[in-house]
Amino acid sequence: MVIADQGKPLAQFATEKPDPNEVDPHIWLDPVLAEMLMRRITAELVHRVPAHAPALQARGDALVADLRQLHTEFGRGLADLPHRKVVTFHGAYGYLFARYQLETVGVIEPFPGAATACACRRW
Repeated sequence: MVIADQGKPLAQFATEKPDPNEVDPHIWLDPVLAEMLMRRITAELVHRVPAHAPALQARGDALVADLRQLHTEFGRGLADLPHRKVVTFHGAYGYLFARYQLETVGVIEPFPGAATACACRRW
């Protein structure tokens, strides 16, 4: 098991009823944090499977390049956004929204407490 987020605490983002025992685990939705995760995972895989190190490193580097491009595109696309308030169908975007100064003003849960993917199939 790779502890990819060592040294990086997972933030807790506000909900209607915050629970101090819960954190937002969706760290990978922020491309900058995902890059950090990818670098740690790649390094661990290279260390554990040295016979495949060149291929693993190349794949990790390619994903890092994609994540940097995504960060650039998000930055450009959202730079002049006049309204920064967002309503979503899932409360998973805390890290992403914090990165690009967006604010969750509501999360629509058609079936509160049900897993999102399952709940949407019942519509």
